[in-house]
Amino acid sequence: MDLLSYKASMGACEYFMRRLRGDERLMDIIEKNDVDINNILYLPTDDGRQSKIVAVTKSLARYLFSNANYILFDIEFDVREYTIRDRHNRITGTRLHVNCYAHYDVDIVRPPLIDIDDRVKFKCGLGYWNTERVVAPLRETNQAEFTVESLTELVSVMFSIMHKLLDENEQ
Repeated sequence: MDLLSYKASMGACEYFMRRLRGDERLMDIIEKNDVDINNILYLPTDDGRQSKIVAVTKSLARYLFSNANYILFDIEFDVREYTIRDRHNRITGTRLHVNCYAHYDVDIVRPPLIDIDDRVKFKCGLGYWNTERVVAPLRETNQAEFTVESLTELVSVMFSIMHKLLDENEQ
């Protein structure tokens, strides 16, 4: 069981950076926004665990998707290694189960306050402060589950997700 080993992690990091440098769309965003290319991927390279958290960090994520109410905070991948067994309980292989979380910062704008006349005046309701925007950090998360055979395959899925978010952002 070495799908999350130091060697596999380093290979995935190198593959990610090669793909990133060859991706015109993402490199354009990185160059235009002066994003530090070395702080885009969080992938610990330590050895000896059966799980890892991998992430596309906020430094790039915020440029992948944003609209009037949502800004992508990061894309987190909770990766767990598991064994596959046959009907006789013999180990036949290993896979990586991935829980993927796209975390969005939510920007809530207070609805307009209306006055009917001097007797009927609306005020801020519950959950709002005396500001135009809600100040508390609010986060919405979308989640997906999937299985991959290696960290390198996970990197390919990461690029598919980033490009899909860019496509959705452009619509």
